Amino acid sequence: QRMSKRTTLADALHQVGETARALELFNAAEQLQQEWQPESPRMYSLQGFYYCDLLLAQGEVAVVLERVEYALEISRKNGWLQDIALDQLTLGRAHYQQGDFPQATEWLNQAVAGLRAAGAQNYLPRGLLARATLNHDTRNSNHDLTRARQDLQEVHDIAEPSGMRLHMTDYHLEMARLLIAEQQNPPQSPVEKGESEFSLQDHITQAAKLIEDTGYKRRLPELEALQKEVAG
Repeated sequence: QRMSKRTTLADALHQVGETARALELFNAAEQLQQEWQPESPRMYSLQGFYYCDLLLAQGEVAVVLERVEYALEISRKNGWLQDIALDQLTLGRAHYQQGDFPQATEWLNQAVAGLRAAGAQNYLPRGLLARATLNHDTRNSNHDLTRARQDLQEVHDIAEPSGMRLHMTDYHLEMARLLIAEQQNPPQSPVEKGESEFSLQDHITQAAKLIEDTGYKRRLPELEALQKEVAG
């Protein structure tokens, strides 16, 4: 309980942009983990997933790959479907940050399928968002803007009626990036749009409002980068 509450608080601090305090708590939680289970020196399961999320945000890809491979072995040994899928999600995101798009595709597809199989509706948007990011990145030779749009529509369909405002913030940011990618790479066939299609500026405005309302300041640099790109 002491460990899990520290990681929950650390994750909350990460989302509001207080990285230094979050790291302190993650490290404190891992020390408790080592005292509780000396045979398991690193956090795994959901606690390990949250820690890796912060480390990826800091660009610590090599550290994350080592950690998540350790965690995935534990998850598979115990048959924890949700944890297996979350570890696969972390692997996909790490390989994406390395620019290894084939590996990222393989792991993210497994993660989305695994989250569905586990019935993890609250975590499924994370997998869909990561896969959409991969598919609208035109550096990826196999990018698929249509699939990115489909994944983002599903994020919206899950998050909006459920009041998942952080996921909705990420949805608007990713939709803005997708629209920019579509402008630069017009699709060969008409794009199937959602019921209420927002403009690029609408998505940026909605993301800004949600960040202000929720304190999701972790996303401020991404918002500011989009605002600058559109203004330019």
